[in-house]
Amino acid sequence: MHFQSHAALGWLIGNAAPASDRRLRAWCTAAAVLPDVEGLAYLAGPGAFSAWHHTFGHNACVGAAAAALAVWHHRDRPWARRVLAGALVATAFLSHLVTDTLLSEYAVYPLWPVKTPLWQP
Repeated sequence: MHFQSHAALGWLIGNAAPASDRRLRAWCTAAAVLPDVEGLAYLAGPGAFSAWHHTFGHNACVGAAAAALAVWHHRDRPWARRVLAGALVATAFLSHLVTDTLLSEYAVYPLWPVKTPLWQP
């Protein structure tokens, strides 16, 4: 999927909450595109991109860290709202992994650096 598609899906996830606000939608959108940070490897050339794409950014630990940061960032909100923010950010991050697994030509390594792909096309 393209960056814009991931961003739109994250925004939809953030907007689906009954108590959605701008901050929550921004966190969900950012979490949905966060795994593509390794796309910066393309600056080193197509070979580097092929070697690094769907590795360290598409990692379960990165998703857990994003959810934890969302909970921390919503610390001024009630406890249930913080949990909702963490759950939606984790869902947005997972939406990226799932769509890349199903719709991409690259393998996804959610437990990187363990090179066991979630799906090998």
